[in-house]
Amino acid sequence: MDKRSKNSIHFIGYLCAMIGVVLFMYSCKSKKKVTADLSIKNTLAKDIVDSLKSRYCQYDWLSAKASTQIVFNANENDVKSNIKMRSDSATWISLTKMGVPAFVGLISKDSVKLLTKVGAKQYFMDDFGKINELFDAEIDYSILEDFFKGRPIAFDFEEEYILSADNGQYQLSSEKSKRIDKMLKKNKSKGNELLYRCWIDPSHYKCSRVIINLISDNVTLEANYGNWTESGGCLFPMFSTLEITSTTTRIFMKMEYSKVEFHSPQAMPFNYTDSYIKIELKDLIGE
Repeated sequence: MDKRSKNSIHFIGYLCAMIGVVLFMYSCKSKKKVTADLSIKNTLAKDIVDSLKSRYCQYDWLSAKASTQIVFNANENDVKSNIKMRSDSATWISLTKMGVPAFVGLISKDSVKLLTKVGAKQYFMDDFGKINELFDAEIDYSILEDFFKGRPIAFDFEEEYILSADNGQYQLSSEKSKRIDKMLKKNKSKGNELLYRCWIDPSHYKCSRVIINLISDNVTLEANYGNWTESGGCLFPMFSTLEITSTTTRIFMKMEYSKVEFHSPQAMPFNYTDSYIKIELKDLIGE
C-alpha cells in the first residue's frame, strides 16, 4: 500500500471526527448459533467472492433513519441520524440531538460539504482534488458508501484472497492467518503495509466483519454488520459499527436502524445563511 493510499485512510479519520460520523471497531456478538466447523474442502476463494458479489442488492436510492452512538476519544454522544444516498453518486447525512438539528454533511465523488448548526455555526466546502493534494492521498468516496450499504469496505474483487474458515464463517484475507498473527504480534509489515481480512456469513453470503491493519502506522480499521433483515427485496444490516483506532485516537460509530427504504429519489438539501462562518481544511483537521 503506497503513501497516497494510506493517507486516504488518515483523512477519512479526520473527516469522520469532524462530521461526528465515525469509523470503526466493535466486537460484535452474534445472536445466531454458528456452526463450529465450516468445511472449505473443494471450495475456492473465487467461489466465495463470486457468491458475495452475486448477492449485492442493486438500487439507485437508499434512505434510512438510525439511532447513532458516536465516540471520539473520551467524548461520547447519542444522536439521531437521517441518511440519504444515491448509489455511486452522493451521501447526505443529518444529525439531530434531543430534537435539535446539529449537523448536515453532503459527500460526493467530487466534493465534501459540512455544516454545523450548533455552537459556532460553520460550513466547510471543498473538492477532493484540493483535499488529495494537501494530504498526498487518493480519497475514495466508495469507502463511505460501502459502510452505509453494509458492504465489505474497500473490498477488491480482482484481488486473489486466501480462503480459510473461522468460527463458522468464511474468511478472505490478504495473507495466511498464521502470518497475519505473527506480523501483528511483532508489529512489523516486512514490506506489506496493509493487511485485509473479511468474514462472510455462509447462511446468506453477506459480510459480517472487516478488519484492515496499517501496520507501519499502527492504525486499525474495523467494521461489523449484523441483524440482516429483508426490506424492499434487499437484505440490509439493521445494526452496524465502524471504527478507527491508533495509538492516540479512537473514533467510533454504532448504527441501529429503525427504518430503511430503497429506490425512491430523495432531496439532499445543503443550505446556510450569511451568519455561518466558512472554515478551511487546516481548521477542519486542526493543523
